[in-house]
Amino acid sequence: MSRREPDVSPSEPDERMPRRLLPPDQHFAQSLPNGQSPEPFDDASFELSNFVDVQTIQSLMNDFYSFSHIPMAIVDINGEVLAGVGWQKICTGFHRVNPGTCRNCVDSDTQLTVGIYPGEYRLYKCKNNMWDVATPLMLGEHHVGNVFAGQFFFDDEPLDREYFLAQAARYGFEEEPYIAALEAVPRFSRQTVKTGIAFMTKLAHIFSEMSYSNFRMVQWVEERKRSEEALLRSEKLASAGRMAATVAHEINNPLEAATNCLYLLQHSANFPPELKDYLDIAERELQRVAHIAKQTLGFYRENAKPANIDVARLVEEVVWLYRPKLNAKELNLTIEHVGNTRPTIAVAGEIRQVVSNLLTNAIDASIPKGTISIRISRVPVNDLNYTRVTVADTGAGVSAVNRSQLFKPFFTTKEAFGTGLGLWVISEIVSKHNGRIRMRSVEGRGTVFSVFLPETMRAIAITR
Repeated sequence: MSRREPDVSPSEPDERMPRRLLPPDQHFAQSLPNGQSPEPFDDASFELSNFVDVQTIQSLMNDFYSFSHIPMAIVDINGEVLAGVGWQKICTGFHRVNPGTCRNCVDSDTQLTVGIYPGEYRLYKCKNNMWDVATPLMLGEHHVGNVFAGQFFFDDEPLDREYFLAQAARYGFEEEPYIAALEAVPRFSRQTVKTGIAFMTKLAHIFSEMSYSNFRMVQWVEERKRSEEALLRSEKLASAGRMAATVAHEINNPLEAATNCLYLLQHSANFPPELKDYLDIAERELQRVAHIAKQTLGFYRENAKPANIDVARLVEEVVWLYRPKLNAKELNLTIEHVGNTRPTIAVAGEIRQVVSNLLTNAIDASIPKGTISIRISRVPVNDLNYTRVTVADTGAGVSAVNRSQLFKPFFTTKEAFGTGLGLWVISEIVSKHNGRIRMRSVEGRGTVFSVFLPETMRAIAITR
């Protein structure tokens, strides 16, 4: 058997080995035995390189090449060469460089992998008139890459010099070095190629099995990580709940004392009448604190029942309480009433908590001399009427990354100053009232929160 040695060292693949066999958007295709044709598994997080030891594969291929001299490559579904050895100069110096012959290579590589079943191979003469072989790499039922071997001739076939001389003339190759590169292409017996192909298909099967095992291991690790994170969040919530219950229990006595003092002031003959409005607000706020404490301790369902509330008046009271903070940042706050709102069935203390939290967030997000707008309106949705409270600010806005996290417990963008519970708590309150909360934000322009509360306790269908 006559065979010419390639012009590369067995242990040192050609440094000019092409890093990509196909364009990124040219996927390989293949069909499974059951007739289905799954889409290539090209999710960026599941690239073949993430699940195979490229250095070990390269070493193995180098060893195989040292005695077989069969050029090989491991290529992922995007055409990226992960490992390779024995690339011929006629490929790296001519065919892959010229646009016309490179197009022949791409067409041939695409055809090589169409309809190949896992565990099988295809022997194909490329459009540049040299032999190639391909067998698919699988990750479960997903086609993630290929094992290629190629750029050789059989030793029992005549070398068609006239074809390659015409090729050189057609594509402008310098004839002498092009024919010299052609002479360096290895020639194998059919038995050698058959043995090499058997090795390739077994190697592809082993790689597929190893890759799938690694993939399943990564999945298991990620699932365990998610479970641990969920458990940690649960433990945090439980711990926060215990602490909140303890605080709520401890503040009951001073609350009762403050309430008694207010009662005495209200019934004092010497109390100035012009201060009575302040006294009434202080009493309502103490009642709200007491209600939150009871709710935390588990007494909420027994003692707190929905009733008709005037949402517009409630908003005015919350804004009045936050006037000092608004003035400190020189914020301009406007309240707009659209149409005639009607009493809404809700738990007043909880809705006050919702408005208070949204207003606090708007103040914190606003730059000095910014604007906060509050609108109260009555809107129909699916033949039902709702009171809509909108709180808008002109602050920095919420990034796209953070938007999906805002209503999760313990997520905060306020670093050391936030607990990460405010929006989660109010979303739970709104949901309990069969309402919905919706957020829209544009970075650099501001954020808008809209709360929809049904006038009755019937459910509504508004997406967040």
